[in-house]
Amino acid sequence: MARLTRLTLIILALQLFSIPLEGQEIDVYSWPQREERSRNYDVLHYRIELSFDESVRSFSGETTILLASLEDGLTTCILDAETFVVEKVIDDTSHRLEFEQAAGRLSVELAEPLDYGETTSFAIAYLMNSRTSFTPTSLTL
Repeated sequence: MARLTRLTLIILALQLFSIPLEGQEIDVYSWPQREERSRNYDVLHYRIELSFDESVRSFSGETTILLASLEDGLTTCILDAETFVVEKVIDDTSHRLEFEQAAGRLSVELAEPLDYGETTSFAIAYLMNSRTSFTPTSLTL
């Protein structure tokens, strides 16, 4: 009897695992529309320095970006800036650059227009604290 029960269980297990499993269906057309990224510059290097203050749940940081222009006359660099407030932007000669932060974007006016292949570097100083509005569910990756 035990032998018959064991045999029955083995047969049932084989039948169960022999059923082909269906793959997950993904409707790519139901995904949210995303704006196509600018292709007018190529970031060559990021250097990110962060300082955390866990007692007040905040951080500050500085990101230095080295980029190369992919067009002649590049004057503005547009970056994502969702979770922090930009305090200042400085170029590689420590001069302040004009910038505007709005609607999850940071627009940086370069000191001089770049032609194709020319490079520049600038640093963005920023912070996030309890007064900074941050909703993780608003981020789309």
